Amino acid sequence: MWSVLTALKLVKEKGISQLWIETDSTSAVDYILNKRVQKGDPFAPLVESILELMIGNWTFRVSHCYREANTVADWLSKYAHTTAFGLHVLDVPPHGCIKYLTDDSTGVYRLRTVRVIDS
Repeated sequence: MWSVLTALKLVKEKGISQLWIETDSTSAVDYILNKRVQKGDPFAPLVESILELMIGNWTFRVSHCYREANTVADWLSKYAHTTAFGLHVLDVPPHGCIKYLTDDSTGVYRLRTVRVIDS
């Protein structure tokens, strides 16, 4: 939720008129798309802030995407744990991310491993 809110604030500040956020959090997508937030919900302030920022003269889309389908975002989230706390805006991709960007731009995909339990 925090990443969605931060992204919305950044794009509004930069004057970007179209945004598509993909997240591996089905809960975040559900909260935002269904606008289902109750006052006692711990995410209520975040969802309300997100919904407020979505209002305006711009195109906004949010959708679910499996972690394996977005290796760049997955790598960046792990990379973030190695940096100082706070917002980091990257003008150039970190060296370790280049392979994933190349794979993404050339259409390489990863299969999702699912464990099947025989009953």
